[in-house]
This record gives sequence, structure tokens and C-alpha cells, in this order.
Amino acid sequence: MGINGLLKALAPLLIPENECQPNVNQNQHQEARNTKTPTAKHNIRQFANKTLAIDASSWLFKASYSCAEGLVEAIESNEIDKKSEYMLCNYMTKRCEELLNHASIKRVYLVFDGKRCP
Repeated sequence: MGINGLLKALAPLLIPENECQPNVNQNQHQEARNTKTPTAKHNIRQFANKTLAIDASSWLFKASYSCAEGLVEAIESNEIDKKSEYMLCNYMTKRCEELLNHASIKRVYLVFDGKRCP
């Protein structure tokens, strides 16, 4: 499932990890890699005035936690839950607005690529 060759086609546009943390020395980088807590590799503001492609499936999966019960009941009854639908759409819209307005991202493309979430 997904788009064959997408990552290979995007490879020239990807930012190497060592360019994202110019102020981190090798010893600090190794320590950060050995910690159990995740560390940020990028700051969204470094992409200001750029176009982003976002994995929309992951956003929808995260948003579904806020209305999981309504989604399950709707699936079981083979109906559409308007409240859950609104919450999912609102989450996606707000995230895009945050990127466009607060991080100065020029354009956002929502991409549905890859396997379905469980």
C-alpha cells in the first residue's frame, strides 16, 4: 500500500539529521541517542515559508482518541456519528491552521500514504 518510490523521489528534499542540530557536539548527540526519552530533531519554525506534506493518517489516528467511543458505536451500528466526524475534521483543520498561522508554513498537503492504522 502507498506510493511506490515516494521516499526515493523525495530524498533530495529531505533534511539530513546532522543539519538539524548544528549546535550539538558529537558527545551530546551520542548521549541524546542513548536516553530513553524522545528528543526533538527538528523545530517546525525551521520550515517557515516552505511547503509541507503531512502524513494525515497519523493525525486522524491521534484525533480518534478524543471520540473513540462514538466511532466504535457508529461502526457497529453502520451509521455516521456527526459529532465524531466534526471532532476529527476540527482537529485536522486546527492543526493545519497552527502550521499556517503560527509556524508561518506556506502550504500544507495532507497525504494519505501507507498502511491503515489499527
